[in-house]
Amino acid sequence: LGDVYKRQSLEIAEQRLKEAVGRYPMNAAPYVELGTFYKEQGDYEKAEKLFKEALGVDSRNVSAHLALAWLYKEQENFSLYQEQLEKTIIAIPESGQAHAELGKLFREQGKFSQAEELLNKALILEPQNQQLIIELVNFYKIVEDFSQAQDVIEKALRNNPNNDLLFSELAKIQFEQGGFSQAEESLKKALELNPRSPIRYDELAQFYRYFGKYSKAGDLLKKAINLFPSSAQELYLELAWLYNDQGRFNLAEGAFKAALQGGPADIQVYIELSKFYEDRKKMIQSEKVLLRAIDLSPQTTRLYMILAGFYKNQKRYKDAERMLKKAVSLDRFNTEKYIGLASLYEDMGESQRAIEYSEKAQRIRQLDKQEIRDSFLKIKEILDARKIQLVWVQYPMYKVELLKEIFQAEKRVIFVDNEAIFKEAIKKDGYSEYFLDLSAGNSGHCTAKGNRLLAENIANTLIKEYFEQNELK
Repeated sequence: LGDVYKRQSLEIAEQRLKEAVGRYPMNAAPYVELGTFYKEQGDYEKAEKLFKEALGVDSRNVSAHLALAWLYKEQENFSLYQEQLEKTIIAIPESGQAHAELGKLFREQGKFSQAEELLNKALILEPQNQQLIIELVNFYKIVEDFSQAQDVIEKALRNNPNNDLLFSELAKIQFEQGGFSQAEESLKKALELNPRSPIRYDELAQFYRYFGKYSKAGDLLKKAINLFPSSAQELYLELAWLYNDQGRFNLAEGAFKAALQGGPADIQVYIELSKFYEDRKKMIQSEKVLLRAIDLSPQTTRLYMILAGFYKNQKRYKDAERMLKKAVSLDRFNTEKYIGLASLYEDMGESQRAIEYSEKAQRIRQLDKQEIRDSFLKIKEILDARKIQLVWVQYPMYKVELLKEIFQAEKRVIFVDNEAIFKEAIKKDGYSEYFLDLSAGNSGHCTAKGNRLLAENIANTLIKEYFEQNELK
C-alpha cells in the first residue's frame, strides 16, 4: 500500500497510511506499514512507537516483531536487536525466520556453534523455505564446511527436485571442492529446469569461459540475448569480455556498443568500455567514454576518481587535479579523495600541498577511527577464540603503521606492508601497470600484474613471519 502512494508524494502516502491505521485499529499490518514508512524517512522514534503499537494489537505478529528488530539493527543497537529477536522466538517459537535472523547475528559475532544450532532449527521449522536453506548453506560456506553445505542442498533437492536455484547453489559448492564436471552438470540441470531465466544462461556461460570453452559460452550468451532483451545489457557485457579473452577485439568493441544501445545504459558499461579502450591504448576513445558517463551521471564521484586515475597515468596532472577536486566537492568527508590529491601533488613535486591534503585526510579519518578500531579488534577477538592467526594486509601504497596503531597492544598479529614494494614497482614500470584506477585515493583496483605483486608479497610475508617462525619454535 505504502509503495503505491509514495510515488505520488510523501505527504499523501503518510496521510493514507494514517487513515488505514484509523480504519483498521485492530489490524497490526497498517501499523507496520506506517512504521516502515517512518523508518525509511529516518524517523526512528515514530517507527519504534508504531511497531510497538502493532505488537499491542497482535503480540504474535511476526512482521511487527521483525520490523522492530530490524529497526534496532539499522540504528546499530545490536543489544536491542538481539533482545528483540529473542523476544520474537519466545512469542512465536514456530517462526523459522526469527531463528534464522538470530542465527545470522550470532554468526556475525563469531558464535558459530549457536549460529549453526539456530539456523538448523529454522530449517526444521520451515523445511520448504528456500531462503532459510540458502542461509544455512551460506553459513557452512563461511566456515568452509563444504561437505555440510552440500548435504543441506542435496537434502533440500530430495524434497524439491525441480528447484533451479538449489541446483545453481549446488554447482557453486561442487566447484569450490574441485568437482568441476559435477558443477557443470548441476548448472545444466538448473538451466533445463528454468530456461526462462537469463541468470541460468549467464552462470553456465561464465563456467565455460573460466575453462576456456569460448564457443559454448558464446552460444549461450547469444541465445540469452535473443531470448531476454530486457537483460541484454548485462549479457552483452559478458559477451564483450568473452571476445576480449579470445583477442577478438573488434567483436568485443561491437558487443560493448551493443550494450550501450540496449536502452538507458548503466554507468558500469561506460566504465568497462573505457577500460577496454585503455587496454587497447586507444586513449582518446577511453577518455571520451568516461566524459560521456560523467555527462549522464554528474553526481557519481567514482567516475571522477576513475578519470583522475586515467589522467594521472598519462601524467596529465592538472586534469587529474581538476577531477579529484570535483570529487571532493561532491563528497567532502571521504578520505580517499584527499589521499588521492596528496598522492598527486607528491608526483607533481608539490610537497607542501601533498602534506596539506594528507593532514586533511587524517583529520577526517579521526572522526571514525574509534568505530574502525572497535570493529578490527572484534575481528581479532573472534579469530583468537577459534585459535586462528590474524594476518592483516594493508592496501598497496598505504602505510602499515596505520594498522599497527590500532593493534599496538595486541599480540599475534602479522602485518603485510605493501607500501614500499608498490612504490618501487610504480617508479620502475609506471602506475597503470599495477592499478586500473584511483578508487582508493593513492591507489586503486589492481591489474593482473598488481594482483600478482600483491599475492607474492603476502606469500613472502607469511613464509617469513609465520611458517619460518613456527619452524624455529
